[in-house]
Amino acid sequence: TEINIQRYPLWDMRSDKDDLEPRTYKKVYHDQQEGYFKREWTVVPSVELGPLGPMDQDVFTGVEELVARRGGMPKDGQLEFTLAELRRIVGWTKSGRTNRLLRESLERVAMTSIRTKNAFYAKDTESFISDTFTIWSVHFNDTVSMRGKASVHTLKFHSLFVNNWLCQYLKGLDTSLYWALESPIAKRLYRLIDEQRGKELVWDVELWELARRVPLRGAAQRSTILQRLAPAHKQLVENGFLERIDQQEDALYYVVAADFARRQRARDMSDDPRQAIALELLLGYGVRGDTARDLVLEHGPERCIYYAKAAPYQKIKKSRSGWLIEAIKEGYELGENQIPPPSTSVASMQTLFSMDELDNTQNKRTAEESSGEDTVTVVANPEAEELWQTVLGDISEQINAPSLRVWFEGTFAVAVDEQSLTICVPNNFAREYIEKRFQEIIENALSNHLSPTSALEIVVAAEGNYE
Repeated sequence: TEINIQRYPLWDMRSDKDDLEPRTYKKVYHDQQEGYFKREWTVVPSVELGPLGPMDQDVFTGVEELVARRGGMPKDGQLEFTLAELRRIVGWTKSGRTNRLLRESLERVAMTSIRTKNAFYAKDTESFISDTFTIWSVHFNDTVSMRGKASVHTLKFHSLFVNNWLCQYLKGLDTSLYWALESPIAKRLYRLIDEQRGKELVWDVELWELARRVPLRGAAQRSTILQRLAPAHKQLVENGFLERIDQQEDALYYVVAADFARRQRARDMSDDPRQAIALELLLGYGVRGDTARDLVLEHGPERCIYYAKAAPYQKIKKSRSGWLIEAIKEGYELGENQIPPPSTSVASMQTLFSMDELDNTQNKRTAEESSGEDTVTVVANPEAEELWQTVLGDISEQINAPSLRVWFEGTFAVAVDEQSLTICVPNNFAREYIEKRFQEIIENALSNHLSPTSALEIVVAAEGNYE
């Protein structure tokens, strides 16, 4: 789905638990193909727990940070967590009261309904989505054993939110800035301005439109709106997010600080496939998500990829992730028997290791080289290659550009019949990854060109035998 969920108002900047009226945000858009159409976003609060407020905004951000630390959104949208780790992120002290407030906040989000009309656009069906959903459901699992109380709980994210996260996965959130802000309005403005400005340094918005976006309820006059915004503006300037705020009649112009914009571009890795590869490799070794991101940004993707590829060749007694972090930071010198064989192919970086694969990488490579199993010498077939390129075009809307470049560069088609298409990939790791992540998508596209039961076959070419 397109459109960041942060664009729409979700949190009420007041904490009036008795105000249970649904809040609706409407805006008319113009599209060259669709013409004029209206988008609606309605937040229906929980009758029992009340509307979402400033505290829930913090808890929501804490959950986002926890997901990032774990390496990203789980495929099934299910996150296990403890109140203690979430409490530490939010910065609350340990007490029975804070645990109760955390539970209530998580439940309030789960019990708040969101009704949308044309708020999201689905690329796969090329249509706008009108839906009613909740961001997540929550299951508290408190078990008592002889060792004491173990409380591991579960959040199950709605598919719309999962898709929204995956589209914005590498869109960096400066959590240090967020937690440094004291005003709930400042926190909301930071995320709204940064999302709306795109890659520009300036975002302009009409004053009453901004009041609806935050939202600032009960602020109908220009002077009232500006008065409510003033403390938040001051904090955003003092903390280095905004350079200044200009006003021209009824419009505000938010000018983002150049230093912040540079840091933000560094946090956004989505357009650089080398960074995406490096990040994926580090996550595969169990490096925490935020740590992996910092390593790639500070030391560069090439250095991270080099040590990640070398990790299977090390005699590591303890943690591979710990060794990898230190090696990247310190720039370890490696001996000839500690580095992988030289490679000229981008495909050599196409390895998202599971921990079992890490432990057996060298043995698998040796076995393959000696036995020759699963490795064949093949040449491209023109008819099959034409179909393969068509299929790649069909799935390009469902797989992001970095993944297409990384995992399908160097592949070619070698055979086709009425029931199947056979493609060749550079190594077993690429084959396993494509089978695991993309085979179903590819076969669905393939069925439009062959038979409804079309299958994708994947073979591995011997090194140096591409034609």
